[in-house]
Amino acid sequence: MGKSTKRRETAQDAGGRSEDPAPPREAADTVGDTESPSLGDIMQAITSSRESLEHKIDTLALDLGLLREDQRRLAERVAMTEKTVSEIRPQMKLTVDRVAALEKQVGTLVACAEDAENRPRRNNIRIVGLPETNEQQKLSEYLKKWIQEEVAPEGLT
Repeated sequence: MGKSTKRRETAQDAGGRSEDPAPPREAADTVGDTESPSLGDIMQAITSSRESLEHKIDTLALDLGLLREDQRRLAERVAMTEKTVSEIRPQMKLTVDRVAALEKQVGTLVACAEDAENRPRRNNIRIVGLPETNEQQKLSEYLKKWIQEEVAPEGLT
């Protein structure tokens, strides 16, 4: 495949239409037809190629402008993000320190709450065998009677 044929195929694939300026030649009835294109045909082909190239260059220039605008916007967003991150870092450090202090304080308060719950239990006396309800008498009278009947005969050890 020659260079000119390859160029025509590439141009046809890229633009969707053939860049070949010369009209298709009819198959000659004679084998020895060596007719060359006229000057007008060559000029028309050059003009057509030039217009096609100008159109493609304009399209590329427009695409390049859009890409530059996108890049500029992205650069602005990156700068804003970096600024925000640099502003947040000191606040984050303070927040982390404060959370650590609060966790320590919560641990201390939990220990105090457990101590407060258990402290009244230390002052209680547990008596095995004593019924929990006594509706007939006062507790002190009932305890005196119960101790004399239940504990006194066996003795305190």
